[in-house]
Amino acid sequence: ARPCDSGSIVTLSRLHRPTPDEPPSRLADPMLRRYLAIGLACWAAGAVVILLAATGITDGLDRRTLILAETDGGDRPWLTDIMRVATFLGDWPARLGIAGLFVLMLLARRFARAASYILYTTLAAWALNAWVLKPLLDRERPPGAAALPSVGDPFSLPSGHASNAAALAMAIAIVASVIWWRRHQRRAIWVTALAFAALVGVSRVWLGAHWATDVLAGWLEGVGVALLMAVWLRPVRSRAATGR
Repeated sequence: ARPCDSGSIVTLSRLHRPTPDEPPSRLADPMLRRYLAIGLACWAAGAVVILLAATGITDGLDRRTLILAETDGGDRPWLTDIMRVATFLGDWPARLGIAGLFVLMLLARRFARAASYILYTTLAAWALNAWVLKPLLDRERPPGAAALPSVGDPFSLPSGHASNAAALAMAIAIVASVIWWRRHQRRAIWVTALAFAALVGVSRVWLGAHWATDVLAGWLEGVGVALLMAVWLRPVRSRAATGR
C-alpha cells in the first residue's frame, strides 16, 4: 500500500481532472470547509493588522520591537548570523529550490495535482504580495533597510519573505503530512514548517528589513493563500468525502 493510503484519513489527489469518487462541490469535503474557514479568518486578521499599521496605531510597538532587535543583535552576533541564514532561505532562489525539489518528488510519485498545488501556491503568494499589496499599501521600510542586500524593493507591508515562507511551508506541510501520515511524522513535518516560517519572518525584523507588523501581516497572508489555494485546487481530500 502507498504511504498516503495506508492509514491516513486524508488522501492525495493524483490527477488534475476530477475523479469519479470526487464530490462535485468543494464544500462537500469537511476538510476543505475547514481550510476555507481558517484561510478566510487569516485574511481577515491580516486585514486588521494592515489597517492598524496603515493608520499608525502600531507605530510605537513597531519602533520598540525594532530597537529591541537592534540591541540584541549587537549583543549576540552569532544570533545575527543565524538570522542571515534564515533570510537567505526565504530569498526567492532558495524558496523556489525548495518548492522545485518537492514538486519533482511529487511528480515522480505521480501526484500531479499536489505538485501543481505547491507550484501555484508559491507563485500566487509571491504575485499577490509583490504586484498587489506592497505597491497598493506603499509603506516605507525601517530606516537603513535599503542598504541591506536582501531588500529588493522600497515597500514594507506585508513582508514578502514572511508571506512567501508561510505559504510554502503550509502548502508543503499539507501535502507531506498526507504522504508521511504517522503521528510522529506529521508532528515533525508541522514543527519543521512552523520553525521555517517563523525564523524567516523573525529574521526580517532582526536584520532591520521590516517592521514587526509587516511580518505578522505577511504570515497571515501566506497561510491564507496556501489554505484557499488548497480549497481551489483540492490537492488533498478527506476519506469521509469520497466514501472510501
